[in-house]
Amino acid sequence: MRNQIASSEFRATCCEFLVRSFGAPTELWNLPLVRLTDELLSARIFVWPSGYENTRHEHNHWSVAGVLLHQIQILIFREGADIEPSVQFTGNAGDVGLLKSPCIHQIRNAANHAAVSFHVFETTEEEADAVEGLSDTVWHGDKVDRYRTGLRRRTELATVEMLRELPGNFAVPLLNRMFGLVGNSTKLAVARAVASFSPSIASEQLLELANAVDPKLSDNLAAIASRLKSLG
Repeated sequence: MRNQIASSEFRATCCEFLVRSFGAPTELWNLPLVRLTDELLSARIFVWPSGYENTRHEHNHWSVAGVLLHQIQILIFREGADIEPSVQFTGNAGDVGLLKSPCIHQIRNAANHAAVSFHVFETTEEEADAVEGLSDTVWHGDKVDRYRTGLRRRTELATVEMLRELPGNFAVPLLNRMFGLVGNSTKLAVARAVASFSPSIASEQLLELANAVDPKLSDNLAAIASRLKSLG
């Protein structure tokens, strides 16, 4: 899995999965589960808010996680121990780690920007046949957190950031597709990312955006689009 997490092709596939999901209306959108060919494995992409940590928990089976963007901290706790972790380590982009059950742990993003990770979970045949979304997670403490607050916007911006790190042949088609699926504030972030690959395409996007926003902002966007067009 470490080779996959590090590869442009895999990261582009994760970004394409996220971009496709943005076709759903905002009020109906949810970060979907990743479908795998092996029914005894499940996978999810998590987009962790800045300054966030989830409730201590454990899974009934093993899990593997790889960091796609920025870094996360993983805190490991002993059964029945106090709130201080017995082990703590940091996963940077490209790092992969395995957690074997039983393992009470917590994920933290202490940075001031979102982090993204890809997780694969083992399941049983019974769980694979169960209703979608049934979880083997056991929570240690009140499961009340802010993970879902601002999730769509956070996921959109994190996807743009991941695409900016990819080669242009992967990034530009997905950014173009994303431009048509997101709101105006994210469209601006998309155009800025595209500008690093293709100033002419970014110019077209900014002109389109200029026609959809307040006149004061529209003039500024049109001026930037003109400068980008001159760069070719």
